[in-house]
Order: sequence, then structure tokens, then C-alpha cells
Amino acid sequence: MKKSLIALTTAALLATGGSAFAADQKFNVSTNPFSLAIGIINAQVDYKVHDKITVAPTFYMWNPKVGSTEFGFMGYGARVNYHSKGAYQSGLYGSGVFEYSTFSAEYTDFFGTATGEASMTLFGAAGGYQWFWDNNMNMKLGMGYGLASAGDLKMTYGDGSAASAGATIPSFGLIFDLTVGYKF
Repeated sequence: MKKSLIALTTAALLATGGSAFAADQKFNVSTNPFSLAIGIINAQVDYKVHDKITVAPTFYMWNPKVGSTEFGFMGYGARVNYHSKGAYQSGLYGSGVFEYSTFSAEYTDFFGTATGEASMTLFGAAGGYQWFWDNNMNMKLGMGYGLASAGDLKMTYGDGSAASAGATIPSFGLIFDLTVGYKF
């Protein structure tokens, strides 16, 4: 039994490249703790592709209900991160950001149900400082600037009528970057 456990553990470590015991760790999973505190599920999974560069798919989802209105927010995207002192090392970082998000709302009252949907695309850049500790935990703190372009807003009312409005003006805004994570 003990030999089987040792063999299984060794095989798992070899299959994952040594995981947390490797000198060249490949992954970092992180989340924004403030978003989690209000119910937004979010994650970023960095993958080391070069000594100073990581790429990361991102995801978030939030489905709050306020009164008789249910909201749905879902987004996914990608980041390319440059780390000044090397990937997964404490130091300055810079990121290129792309995200696509969808938003929906459903309001119900005694007249019926009204629904609405919209989407948004974001391109931006962020930078700041990151801390990596010996216990594989880490934190990133930074900010940046982004350009967002909204898609058409589509509304359907309880009586079956519908309306649509196009968003023609892109908007600019700040990007706040705060994450805590674990590298392996």
C-alpha cells in the first residue's frame, strides 16, 4: 500500500511538472477578494510562457437579485502580463487586457416581465506592483486605463413589444487591479 501511494504521488508530480515543488512553476491562480465579498465569482489563471511573460484567461460571473429584478453578469477574456523581474517574482508588472462581457436583467411585477440584454468589449492596459512570498501566495495591486465599446441594448416588455438601442460612443475608464493568488 505504501509503495503504491509513493508511486502514485511520484507519477502525479511528474505529470504536473513537479507542481509546487518545481523550481520553474508554471501556473498562478488568482482572484479579487473584494469581488468575492459581494458575490462575484472571478478567477484568473496565469500560465508562464517565457521568463518574464505570462498569459491568463479570465472569467467572472455575478447573478444578484435586487427586489424583483434579477441581474446576470458574465465575462471572459485574456491578459498578457510582463513581469519586470521575472514571472512569479516580486516587482513591477504590466498587462494588456481584453474582456467580453454580457449583461442581462429581468424585472417582474403584476403587469408581466420585462427583460434586457447588452454586451461590452474592453481593451486596456494596467500595471502596478506584485508580491510573491515563499509560501507560494501572492498579491497584485495596480491600475490602468481601458476603452470599452458596448453592443446593442435589447429590451422585451411584458406585452411582447421590443426595443433596441445602439451604443455608438466608446467609453474610457479606469481599471483597478487587485488580486490574491497561489502559484504552483
